[in-house]
Amino acid sequence: MSRQFAAEQGYMTFAINGEFDYVRLAYLQALSIKQTQKINNYAVVVKSLDDVKEEYRSVFDHIIVLPPTIDGKFSHEYHAWALTPFRETVKVEADILFTSNIDHWWDSYQLNDIVVCNRVMTYYHELYTDRSQRKLFDENLLPNVYSGWCYFRYSQESMRFFKLIKSIYENWAWFKNEYLKNCRYEHPVTDEVYAIACRIFGENKTTIPGSIPTFVHMKNQGQELSVDKPWYNQLYFQLNENSVTLGFYKQWAPLHYCDKSFITEELITQYE
Repeated sequence: MSRQFAAEQGYMTFAINGEFDYVRLAYLQALSIKQTQKINNYAVVVKSLDDVKEEYRSVFDHIIVLPPTIDGKFSHEYHAWALTPFRETVKVEADILFTSNIDHWWDSYQLNDIVVCNRVMTYYHELYTDRSQRKLFDENLLPNVYSGWCYFRYSQESMRFFKLIKSIYENWAWFKNEYLKNCRYEHPVTDEVYAIACRIFGENKTTIPGSIPTFVHMKNQGQELSVDKPWYNQLYFQLNENSVTLGFYKQWAPLHYCDKSFITEELITQYE
């Protein structure tokens, strides 16, 4: 097993346009990474080069076109291992902004070949504990993982993990009946897919102890916010040259803003 890599370490996201312009979100994410990280190689996977505006291309270090044989809303997830240009990769969802330097996290990742995030935070720096959207996890005692942040390095172990992810996607009916009770989902859901994979593979092989990796999970539930309007209409937000402030709390963890309408041209211009 051998492969040529463009860089030792880097971040990677899938930006497959559909209901949202995910390439636009990836562009903003790349800007935030370049601003805050010294380890800032960035790869974006797109459906077509036509989705990538010319002004985006100088910020993306690697633009990877998804092979035309790959379809399905999230079935591309398991291709991360094969597509990454990096020996060590952090795969992140496109709607995450980097708010401070976290280069030191890479040292902790190296405890495992695979590290899936299993703890998230509120904007006021407390553990996010709301379970209203994780009832299936609790009913089935699934590992509390979040597929939005996943580290892996090029190895036989990580290859087997992503082959398992692929198998769960392709055989969802069997896996959900085997591992889940009261499953509401006819089609695979990414967090649940990763959770089943982590259970089969072993939590000790797919997560690490401690407080990282993590991100701020900006779901209104569990944040002491009203669910009737967007969080960004309820909280003070300020972007400075070297920091992000949210609700008067300076953010140090990556910010998973969730609500895509948070991203405006004004905010992109600020980052530019």
